[in-house]
Amino acid sequence: GFGAGLENLLGEPNTVATRARIQTLVEETLKRHETRIHLDAVSVAPTTAQGVADGVRVEIAYRLKRTNAPARVGLT
Repeated sequence: GFGAGLENLLGEPNTVATRARIQTLVEETLKRHETRIHLDAVSVAPTTAQGVADGVRVEIAYRLKRTNAPARVGLT
C-alpha cells in the first residue's frame, strides 16, 4: 500500500535520529510511489514553540518529469 509509515513515529522524541528517519521514509516513499517527479531533496527541521522543539517541518524539492519544472512543498 501507499504511505510512508510516519504515523509510527508519533510520540517519538524530536531528535536528530527521529528527523533522519522521517527524511528517509519520505524519500523512499516518494521514489517508490511518485513516478511523475525527480526528487531533488528532502529536509526535515524541528519547529519550536517557546524554545521547545514541538514538531517538524518537511521540505520537499522536486522537478516534474514532464516539464523539468522545479517545485517545492513544505509540510508542518
